[in-house]
Amino acid sequence: HINTKTDAKGEFVIEDFPATLGFVSAWHPSYAAASASLSEDILIVLQAPAKVAFHVTEVGEPLAGAPVHGYFGQSVRANYIAGGRTNQDGTLMVGDFTPGNTRVWTEHPQNSSRSIIKYLELEPGTTAEVHFDFTPATAELVGTVTSTDALPEYIGATLFLESQTGFERHEYRLGADGIFHFKDLPSGTASLRIHATDEQSSRIGLVHGLELVPGEVLQQDVSLQGTGTITGNVIGYDGSARAFIHVLQNHLTFEEAVDMVAFEAGDPICAARTVCDDAGRFTIENLDPGEYTLLIERRQINDFQDIEAVAAQPIRVKSDAVTEIDLPFR
Repeated sequence: HINTKTDAKGEFVIEDFPATLGFVSAWHPSYAAASASLSEDILIVLQAPAKVAFHVTEVGEPLAGAPVHGYFGQSVRANYIAGGRTNQDGTLMVGDFTPGNTRVWTEHPQNSSRSIIKYLELEPGTTAEVHFDFTPATAELVGTVTSTDALPEYIGATLFLESQTGFERHEYRLGADGIFHFKDLPSGTASLRIHATDEQSSRIGLVHGLELVPGEVLQQDVSLQGTGTITGNVIGYDGSARAFIHVLQNHLTFEEAVDMVAFEAGDPICAARTVCDDAGRFTIENLDPGEYTLLIERRQINDFQDIEAVAAQPIRVKSDAVTEIDLPFR
């Protein structure tokens, strides 16, 4: 990276800027950090930082020592901002958040398999209050993973669970017998994703709509299938702006797709993101078979906030197959 300082007018010049660097960030003691995409003429707008007041409890009682973290942006690729551990009263005030879409997360200090995620829209100079409550967790999910071929060497299970207190994500590493057993789960509706990989292949098992009930054990076996690929052309792409393609779960209207990207409610919703190359081509691999919607956005090269949703198109991804699609960029 390269460091420099602005002059009295807030201007800066960086010579011989490496083409491999894709963005420029600015810091100031009185403002929140901000970034802009790389271009010859860059405008970065600094804003007053936001604060988040965390309160973590377990069945209403303060939970001390719980790690809390915040990320600018709401996807798994979001940039880490700040965090810490809660005090004896289960609270922690964290400042210097960049205003905008933010993902906040906590983990149970005595049970690392339980974590809760929430999503915020932070305004400059304000303080947002976030309450995480770990509800009683007595539900269980067990099952066996099968495949028409030999089971791959690595099999991981991820459970995405939406409960009354937020969005939880649980991980499980399966053994050679292909059996998984999630314990200490709260009640709610969950989706299960099995991802099995080895040197030759990547295979997926996906189950939606699992209803977890306190004190009960739910049996759900999973049969593995192959992954699919989407390739396509961005019609009308001329390089004057970046073309972002979001792969969203299920068939959605244009308005629904825009809302999903703006206020993403969890990792399963957006399956993948990419940008097209200079020729307007793109490829997205290792997608679970199923129904999706592709949302294409026009993003100005020198302004992260200048985003225009252009179009949304439904698509079906098939196992071990490549699906072609054309997207407009008018």
